[in-house]
Amino acid sequence: MDFRKLRTNVLLGVILLAGILVISLVVVRFNAQKNLSTSQDVYVQVENVEATSIGDLSELSGTLEPIEEATVSFEVSGMVESLNVQEGSSVNAGEILAGVDSKNYDLQSQQAGNQLQVQKRLITWLQLILQDMKACIMPSDIAKRL
Repeated sequence: MDFRKLRTNVLLGVILLAGILVISLVVVRFNAQKNLSTSQDVYVQVENVEATSIGDLSELSGTLEPIEEATVSFEVSGMVESLNVQEGSSVNAGEILAGVDSKNYDLQSQQAGNQLQVQKRLITWLQLILQDMKACIMPSDIAKRL
């Protein structure tokens, strides 16, 4: 009777650990998908201003508004480490405009790698327990269940 109780407790422990594993994998996957960027690329055309003389000067007032605006953002958050262009200068497609300090991103990446290693070890451990449990089940026990 004690063997059955032990086997039941071990089985409940394995089920609990498997549940924890599934929940942690779902949380990791959800966080990874949440961090993906969903923005679309916007192409901007920039022209240089030329100084020319104007025959008749008129004094006008108003507000200049761009035809289209583009938001420049980074895939990860952090402090701007370098700025490679000046405001108002022309840029080409694919040109790197600024760099972000990647210390926080690198740390998060390392933590995710460590979590993955822990989960892999947990899976291996659970597989070993399952093998031990399979070895403990007697053929007569299987026949009784049928």
